[in-house]
Amino acid sequence: MWSNSSTVGLNSPFGIDIFGTNSDSIIIADLGNNRIVGLWDADTNYKNISVVATEWAPGQPLFFPYDVYVNARNGCDIYVTNYGSPQVVLYSNMQTINPLPSMVAGLGYGGPGLDRLNIPFGVVVEGIDKHNC
Repeated sequence: MWSNSSTVGLNSPFGIDIFGTNSDSIIIADLGNNRIVGLWDADTNYKNISVVATEWAPGQPLFFPYDVYVNARNGCDIYVTNYGSPQVVLYSNMQTINPLPSMVAGLGYGGPGLDRLNIPFGVVVEGIDKHNC
């Protein structure tokens, strides 16, 4: 799907993660719409689709999200790399629509220094069992 709508279709889907044990679910970084989309439950041919996080919700720093990583332990957390505001953010319990994020890395702007990122492209979290959500 291709769209510039905030509610229908995808616009430049970039990052993707798949998780689940009995029935896989897919999380997509919808770069062009500045949002994270969840396609839940492969057994239903992914008919259950929701926007997990958007730039329009209060407190959301999403601006060109590039990549996603799902931590299926700990309530299904989702890590997102932001290209536009260079940082990695964590949305705890992604099954809640528009959860407030916490910053994991980067200050939201680039430049020199160990606490800053410049165009974070991907994210992987070591030691997480992502198949038991």
